[in-house]
Amino acid sequence: MNKKVYYSILAGSVAVALLYNLYMYPNALRHDLTQMYIRIAQSCQKAKFYEASNFYFKVAKNITPDRKTWYDYNIAQNLRSEFWGVSMSPLKQKKLHEALNYLDSESKNFPDHLDILAEYAYIYYQLEDYDKAIEYYEKCINKSPKWEYGLSQLSHIYGLVKYDYNKSTEYADRALAVAKNKDDLYFRKGWNYMRLEKYQDAAKMFELYLKNNPKSVAALVNITACEIKNKNFDKAEEYVNRGLDLNRYSSYLLESKIDLLIHNEKYDEAKTIIDEMIARDEYDGYIGYYERGKAEKKQGNSEEADKYFEMARKNAQEYYDKFCEKNYDLSDSDGNCSNRFKFLDKFDENLKKPMEL
Repeated sequence: MNKKVYYSILAGSVAVALLYNLYMYPNALRHDLTQMYIRIAQSCQKAKFYEASNFYFKVAKNITPDRKTWYDYNIAQNLRSEFWGVSMSPLKQKKLHEALNYLDSESKNFPDHLDILAEYAYIYYQLEDYDKAIEYYEKCINKSPKWEYGLSQLSHIYGLVKYDYNKSTEYADRALAVAKNKDDLYFRKGWNYMRLEKYQDAAKMFELYLKNNPKSVAALVNITACEIKNKNFDKAEEYVNRGLDLNRYSSYLLESKIDLLIHNEKYDEAKTIIDEMIARDEYDGYIGYYERGKAEKKQGNSEEADKYFEMARKNAQEYYDKFCEKNYDLSDSDGNCSNRFKFLDKFDENLKKPMEL
């Protein structure tokens, strides 16, 4: 007897046995089968085999559809987890809306349950429907005022999406009161203070962050910029050099380095770095042109300055039009689009400001 026939007979025998037991002892067997499938589904979920997990949850639900065992909640959670951190696509949108349907079903069994409200928040966050995400995170915070993750997420959304830096700071402070690891919240507050032009407060936050994260280039970029605004040029020089030792090609560290050279009237050294940035045109060109404009303006060459400022605008706009679809996207982790948007958005306003360096 070959294996195919053997397994066919075995499967048939198992099916017959199951049907017989279902007929003779329906309630006991249904319970045992349901528990078995739930355990398998949970094991698959833990191993991040989300499709398999959902298959077994659905089988269990078909056997005992009337039992309140969080089938739909787990299915929704799996659909959401499968696409966490993945860029937006039609498939992701479809699956997340499917997850919402399962969650709507489960919420009828457990209305206003904290875990279900949190799941709504996660899903709407992934769908980039930030108003709805805020609504559900705030519902969760009303039920659990010390939920650190929810407070942190609200600070994150208000700061990076809504540009409401005071509200973001408010939630960051509430999260700091309960957080064990405070570093990311220090960074968030530092970022908020920078946007509010409270550069001394911002520098203090980044100093706290750098104590445990001394090799954070992002923090060194920000604290350097703050100390330049605070006119603590020696401190800024120390931080920018620390950062460049870690990443010689950081556009924003190089920008600060050029600013310091312009401040010290070391125009030839500044121009060397500017030329290097312009040569990396697709990524750093607009910064290089803008810095060259600042150098010319500091030297009193107004016409040359205006020429380079316009080249900076054109360079940033061409990249933005070619590669960027909207002004901000949380998946834009390197900031190529969001930073150019902010640069262009404030371009005319910044040109009217006096040259501080």
